Amino acid sequence: MASRPRSPSQSRSHASGLPCGATAVSVGRAAHVQSGADPAVVDCFVWPLRLWHTRKPIPGSHSRNARGVEKRTGEADSEWRDFADQFAVLLRRKRHAAGLSQEDVAYRANLSRFIYRQYEQGESRRGTPANPSLRAVLAIAQVLEVPLTELLPHAVPDLRRR
Repeated sequence: MASRPRSPSQSRSHASGLPCGATAVSVGRAAHVQSGADPAVVDCFVWPLRLWHTRKPIPGSHSRNARGVEKRTGEADSEWRDFADQFAVLLRRKRHAAGLSQEDVAYRANLSRFIYRQYEQGESRRGTPANPSLRAVLAIAQVLEVPLTELLPHAVPDLRRR
């Protein structure tokens, strides 16, 4: 298999392991790696060759997602966070009432202990409200032997708003 010829900037490598001339992108920031210059961010991903020198916006740097849909408002996010927190409290109460440990519920619901613990904390990633799948919620309700409606908070946020 014949390899295509490489430009001089692609054949050299920077001390960080990025090819000279590469655009390093991380969390809405970019650093153009020049020969002998340190990149602003080392723990990043590199755009593919065909995108290195394009002027596309950096992911996460504007108010629309990839499909062109506006990001949710702070009010909708705060309502979902409140809902996830209330769900976490109800989950803990029902588990304690059933006399089960987190590990017992996770094992019986076919979930990892880590995921179940996150549901009880109300977070999926640090700072992000939990968003369990319907399958996971149904499995937990069956393990705790309670109707699904007893696990869900009464104040349901309006998810149609953005």
